[in-house]
Amino acid sequence: MQEFYQNNQPAINQPVIEIRSLKKHIPPHLGISIDQFSVNKGEMVALLGPNGSGKTTFLRMLCGLVKVDSGTGICLGSNIITDSQKIKASIGYMTQKFSLYDDLTVGENIRFISDLYECRYSRKELDRYLDEFSLLHRKNQLTKHLSGGWKQRLSLAACLSHHPQILLLDEPTAGVDLEARHEFLARVQSLTDKGITVILITHYLDELRYCNRIVYLNDGKIGIDQDIRPFIDQDIWSVHPHDRDNCVAVLGQDKRIKGIVPAAASLFFAAHPADHQRIVMDHKDLGIFSEVPCGLEGFLGKVLLDHKGRNGG
Repeated sequence: MQEFYQNNQPAINQPVIEIRSLKKHIPPHLGISIDQFSVNKGEMVALLGPNGSGKTTFLRMLCGLVKVDSGTGICLGSNIITDSQKIKASIGYMTQKFSLYDDLTVGENIRFISDLYECRYSRKELDRYLDEFSLLHRKNQLTKHLSGGWKQRLSLAACLSHHPQILLLDEPTAGVDLEARHEFLARVQSLTDKGITVILITHYLDELRYCNRIVYLNDGKIGIDQDIRPFIDQDIWSVHPHDRDNCVAVLGQDKRIKGIVPAAASLFFAAHPADHQRIVMDHKDLGIFSEVPCGLEGFLGKVLLDHKGRNGG
């Protein structure tokens, strides 16, 4: 993708999406009510939640496909309520269901989508673009003959063909094998180094290690917004504290500890594998320590389970 995006490091804390008190009523039961939500340039945020919780509707609100009832939402400096057409030109949206044309070839689909955004490729530019996705040798193949993994790759290429600044992915890896899922997400993650912002809907916990944050949506409301970067590729421990406030204060002063997250009666923290045994020995009087099995996935599973329990899920 280096031919089509400048390799700029994303700005720190530069919001490209800012939501305040955004509401959408959807009869008869579900409604979306987001009090506060923001995403910075170059972040990759995972949007989690049970089926029917409003995840897809929320994405469609961001890109102007669903009309908002009230509130304030700014996307790329434009109001999502009044300037939706302007925002659409800078967003790539990969829908949950494959939505390209089966009776067009791979090359024809890319050309059609890019033409819709008035981003027209010459023949040489189209070949170079397809080559970036290893699709050049399939340029003249009918899309209906592609496997699930190749359709996924084509969908991503189509989403990026007009050079968007934000990429919205709605369960893009559903039904795709493990190796293809991780190859796909590694490619998506590399886009964030070029300043592209990504919001990913997924049900696979192992995919979250590619993200900066997780946001948990349930009944149309955000219940968790957690930075998970300190917990990636680290040992994760839990402590059942004798005194929670004191435990948080003491562990928070230990520079070997990368993050502290409360869940149920426990606290979770991350540390480098070389440090964790010494940390436990130094703080053994604070409570009962135990290592979290399955690392990041085990930790996230416990945090999400605690959230469901507190909210009657």
